[in-house]
Amino acid sequence: MTKKYFHYVTMPMHRLAMEPLFAELRARGWKEAAAGCHRDIAFVSCAEVIRPEYKEWSPIAWLPHGLSPAKWAYPAEFGQGGATLPDLLLLPGRFYAERLVHGCASYLCPEIPHRVVGWPKSDSLFDGSTQPVETSRPLILFAPSWNDENLTTVGTRPYTNQVKRILRGLGTLVVAQHPVYEERQKQGIAQLNEYLMAADVVITDQSSIGIEAALIDKPVVHLFELYKQRGWKHRDGETFVVGHMATLNTLRESVQDALANPSRYDFMRRYWREGMLSYPGDGARRAADAVEAFLDERVACNEGDQYGKKVHEVYEAGRPEHDLDDQGS
Repeated sequence: MTKKYFHYVTMPMHRLAMEPLFAELRARGWKEAAAGCHRDIAFVSCAEVIRPEYKEWSPIAWLPHGLSPAKWAYPAEFGQGGATLPDLLLLPGRFYAERLVHGCASYLCPEIPHRVVGWPKSDSLFDGSTQPVETSRPLILFAPSWNDENLTTVGTRPYTNQVKRILRGLGTLVVAQHPVYEERQKQGIAQLNEYLMAADVVITDQSSIGIEAALIDKPVVHLFELYKQRGWKHRDGETFVVGHMATLNTLRESVQDALANPSRYDFMRRYWREGMLSYPGDGARRAADAVEAFLDERVACNEGDQYGKKVHEVYEAGRPEHDLDDQGS
């Protein structure tokens, strides 16, 4: 069997969402290629990083790094600011297909092949490979998000310490920082999912971990201290609420109510769970199947010829296939 290579383009903090898919590809004999070397496909999770020169090397597949309405607004940036379009969309659920592919012609996505495959990052929540961490109860998981506006506030120790003081005495509080922080990147998916499965309530702001909690029917408290003036809207205008809404002043009361009445917002959790994730579990296998079928179809249609010139130039220059996996990277 001919060895196949994949490459990852996007920011390191988003790689966590891709790792289960990469592990599945490696199990099938794939290898990871370094930048500037031969690859059969490249993966991205942010639209704005898809540069035209990347497509000289291989087709590009897009998989969102999180589950929230903002993630299907990102592809509006395809083709903007010098970026170009991906060749394959790997979608977690029907909401993505309805809004991104069928309902948003301005995104140019209806022309791009797409497959609804589930979401590999959530596989361990359903396949039994991750068990809830054992700790004293109740367990309160605080997982703030990050963006350009709240990095200096939400991600800092003073903010976290405020939450700790407010919730003192209610239970065991575990803080899971956003993957933008290297410490969280080193911890990986498994540790977060262990706490997510054990949590009695999850506190977040606009992070898609609220959706991840809804996938396994965990009560959620949204702490929108910085975003309450936005009307709880993302870029596409859809409301993203899966549970209680709180400010720092009402946080303790909201957490107490979520602990006492965990089913209060189960209808919201069910709405987002059913729409965001069409296939609970086995997303890595489905995504890998979709990638391999996509590449087989391209070969059958002779659409891979556009990459032949660049690969030939690499070989003629005597440049080896740069294999990250063989180097232990």
